[in-house]
Amino acid sequence: MSDVSLTEAQRASLTALQRTNSVADRSSQNLTTGRRVNNVNDDPVAFFIAQQLSQEGAAFAQRREEIDQGISSLRVTNGAIDTIEQFSRQLEGIAEAARSTTDPNQLSQLEQQFQQIGRQIANVAGDASFGGVNLLTSTNNQLNVQFSDNEGSELNVQGVDVLNGGGFEAGSFVDGEIQIDQLGVTGGSFASFLSNPEEVDALIGNIRSSIDSLRGQAQSFGSNVAILQERASFNQNVANELQAGADNLTLADLNEEAANLVAARTRTQLGTQTLGISGGQQSSILQILEGIG
Repeated sequence: MSDVSLTEAQRASLTALQRTNSVADRSSQNLTTGRRVNNVNDDPVAFFIAQQLSQEGAAFAQRREEIDQGISSLRVTNGAIDTIEQFSRQLEGIAEAARSTTDPNQLSQLEQQFQQIGRQIANVAGDASFGGVNLLTSTNNQLNVQFSDNEGSELNVQGVDVLNGGGFEAGSFVDGEIQIDQLGVTGGSFASFLSNPEEVDALIGNIRSSIDSLRGQAQSFGSNVAILQERASFNQNVANELQAGADNLTLADLNEEAANLVAARTRTQLGTQTLGISGGQQSSILQILEGIG
């Protein structure tokens, strides 16, 4: 079987038609994906720069999520301190009640209430954990928040032992039990108020001092929350700008692509008609020649 023979005009029309179809296919793909650079072959320089920008933006966005976790951890910590402060005020109220009674039975009941509130304070401190980190039970605990992949771009928040030196005086709690003798009551019992009423004042003074210390810790943790919030905002802005830069290099102008697609399809129709006319002319000539023969 012999090869199909095409005229020069037909070959030119066919080549133009193939180019037009290629343009139409690319415009259709760009409209579907919303991007003019879909792979490295479309524009190697733009593709690799956009890829780098996207990766950097994703890294900042991931760090933003870690910063948010750090903020949550500090909020849990400050929430626990606030609860401990409220319980401490109940301790103060119980001590004030002990000042106004000389009934041994009532003093005993008040002491039991005092101990019970002390246990709740210890429970709150022990439960103030977020992501496995508790900033209220040991000075060895630490919250580390990385802001970026750059060395030193971080915030470290040191933990405290709020029950022993970080709020209440050292020795105020042992195994979750509040130690009255460490709070100014030398006898270790409210019963000693009967013979040493001035120890009530010492107890109340120590409780108030503990409340002041708790407020100081809350303020310190709160300032770190403010730092993390500012840094979270910065990281999000950087991530957005990096992604915008990548998009500027790769996103398609949808109006332009739609116009290109319409134009390409129009040219395709005209090219197909041209080939049809050219083929018809050849067929007519062949019929004439066959008739002459």
